[in-house]
Amino acid sequence: MKIALVLVSAFMLANGCKTQQQVSNETSETSENTEQENTMEDNVIITLNKNSSYEIMNDEFGNSYINKKEGDMYVFEYKITKSAPEGVADGIYSESIMFQFKEDMLPLSLTNEDLSNVNLVTSKLCKCRDGGFFKVTNGNLSASKTGNDLVVAINFNVEGLNQELNVINTSVEF
Repeated sequence: MKIALVLVSAFMLANGCKTQQQVSNETSETSENTEQENTMEDNVIITLNKNSSYEIMNDEFGNSYINKKEGDMYVFEYKITKSAPEGVADGIYSESIMFQFKEDMLPLSLTNEDLSNVNLVTSKLCKCRDGGFFKVTNGNLSASKTGNDLVVAINFNVEGLNQELNVINTSVEF
C-alpha cells in the first residue's frame, strides 16, 4: 500500500510540474500578443452645432463637466479619441477643445484673456488624475468663414495639464 501511495504521489508531482510549465509558456505567449496589440488608433471628430451653447459645471465632489443645451450660438468641437486595446477595461482616452460663438462675431482673433469671450474649454477624459474640463486662458484662436467652411486655428496650453492636443488647424462645413 505504501508503494502505491508513493507511486501516485510521484506521478502527481511529476505531472503537476509539467502542467505548471505549460501554464507558464501560455502566459508568456499571451503577454507577447498583448504587447503587439497595444497600439492605440486616433479617431478625430470635428463638429459644428448650430443653436447650441454650453457651460462648465461642477458636481458636489468638485469634478467639472460640460452642460450642453440649446442656445443661440454655434459650438465648435474638435475631439481626438484613442481606443483601448481589446480586453483592457477603462482604457479609452480622449481630449477635446471647444468654443462657442455667434456668426456676427466672425472673423475671430483672440489671445489669452480674450479667449473667455468664446468660452474656450479643453477636456482630458481618461482614467487618470488630471482628467476633467478646463478653461483655456493661455493661447490664441482664430476662426473665419471662408466660402462654406469655418476655418479654425487654435494654439493653447493649460498649465499643469499633461496634454497631447494643443495645436489645431482645421476646417469644417459651416
